[in-house]
Amino acid sequence: MKIKFRQVIGAILLTSLISFLIGSFAIWGSYQSDLDVLDRNLNRVISEPLMHPQDAINEALASAEISSVDVAIAFITQSNERTILRESTQFSEMAINSKEIARALSRPIFLHGNQHIRAIAMELPENEYLLFGISTQDLDKNLRSNEVRLLTFILIANFLASLLIIWNSKRQRVRREKDQLQKMQEFLGDAAHELRTPLTVIKGYSELLAQKKMPTQEDERRAFERLESEISRMDTLISDLLLLAEIGETSTVTRSIFDLGELLNNHINDFKVISPAHPVTYICDEVMEYSGSQVHLQRLIQNALLNIDRHTPKDSPVIISLSSKGKEIHLLIEDGGPGLNESVYGEGIR
Repeated sequence: MKIKFRQVIGAILLTSLISFLIGSFAIWGSYQSDLDVLDRNLNRVISEPLMHPQDAINEALASAEISSVDVAIAFITQSNERTILRESTQFSEMAINSKEIARALSRPIFLHGNQHIRAIAMELPENEYLLFGISTQDLDKNLRSNEVRLLTFILIANFLASLLIIWNSKRQRVRREKDQLQKMQEFLGDAAHELRTPLTVIKGYSELLAQKKMPTQEDERRAFERLESEISRMDTLISDLLLLAEIGETSTVTRSIFDLGELLNNHINDFKVISPAHPVTYICDEVMEYSGSQVHLQRLIQNALLNIDRHTPKDSPVIISLSSKGKEIHLLIEDGGPGLNESVYGEGIR
């Protein structure tokens, strides 16, 4: 569940970042393009009075009248007194200081007192100025509208991405469950076959012992040894079945922090006693603290060493190494046996 949650959060963050970057670039590009159109209109209006400075006011008013945009014009004296020569339908005041006038002489600027006005100025004799202004309210509304659209798109994209991840995760979980069910059925079939053999042996020897058909005491001793061996074999199979049931039904795993190297070393010592003919090489350089289910890991090591004892030549070498790499711990158990058929390996198991 935690992994799935991290996947969903990661996908949401990635989708949001990509959508925000692409959307912001597109919105800002569109805004700048519209702003360039306004600036060209301002430059077009101011071009006539610049070409006829001796009659700048009349030329400015005439140019504004034939312009396709709503241009306001103000006359500014040396003492910064303003007279509105032509009003705009969207604003009535253009407050500007001397520093802004100096900047507006060379290019269109936003007025400091009103960010919704784009203005440009021309200088007249005796330090007087004409100020031309166009409202950017429509551009600002489009900008806010595009930002809302971008936010809506990001929310929808995140929602769809979350649904896609959840659906894909569910599909993978169903496939894993089907694979696990198939493996379980195969194991149960193998286990049933394995249980039938010791049961047949136990039944046969039990009947012989009950009927006292053993010729000598040595034969009786061997019969009891065979009974004990087959009972031990059945006990191992039943323990494996119980472990599988526990893993399949338990929703929470009891975790603890323990020294994996010490746990492994104890099992290796037991293995050397059970299978003294196997030469064992154990490589572990440091203390390996691990947080997990000690019981399940114990059974894993037990089963691995038990399989080596049962299915490999008695003198085949065994190499066990334990190492760490970053936050990962690598446990490698190798033996000199012939190996298993590739068909017995499940997905992600080697």
